[in-house]
Amino acid sequence: MNACKKSFVIEKIIMQLRGFYEKKARLWVTIIGFVMVGVIFYIDHLTDSEILSGVCYLAAVSYVTWFSGKLPGLLISVAGALSCFFNEYTGIDFVEHPIILYWNAGGMFGIFLVVTYILSEVKEVLGNRKKID
Repeated sequence: MNACKKSFVIEKIIMQLRGFYEKKARLWVTIIGFVMVGVIFYIDHLTDSEILSGVCYLAAVSYVTWFSGKLPGLLISVAGALSCFFNEYTGIDFVEHPIILYWNAGGMFGIFLVVTYILSEVKEVLGNRKKID
């Protein structure tokens, strides 16, 4: 086997390994994102409604979207919105009408979706720009 074929085979193996590790990294980032949502949920549950936790959930959504992609970011967005809903639902504050709980959770989910979309698009544009340069 000549040197050109050997280098081609080595490059092919490296590309396969890189793809494997990128997939594993995306999985671990998503798992870390779910852990972040769980920790934020627990802290939010302890503090009741004294602290607005939506910003904290945005940190998890942003982290996962940037390092794992749009679909995992959407999953974390759903988890964050559901966490906000359950914290309000099980909280001690009185709500005049139950629809307010759904409205608040829907609003948080909408914000999470917008952030997920914008971050994924920004990352894609930056990636395309690197390819061009």
